[in-house]
Amino acid sequence: FLVMKGTQASMPSVLFEIGFISNQNEEKLLRRASHQKRIAEAIYEAVIEFKRQVERDIIKVSRSK
Repeated sequence: FLVMKGTQASMPSVLFEIGFISNQNEEKLLRRASHQKRIAEAIYEAVIEFKRQVERDIIKVSRSK
């Protein structure tokens, strides 16, 4: 989490660990374009959903004032 140090107060941050090349099975998967695409799509969807939730929370807070 040292990578994210100092970002918490100024912006949301996420650290994705998608596999370990020290694991032979995971290394094989990570080399496949189809697996890379699947990972990229999952990360994209997660970021979009997080953004939607944050925007909903902002609207709720602004309406309650």
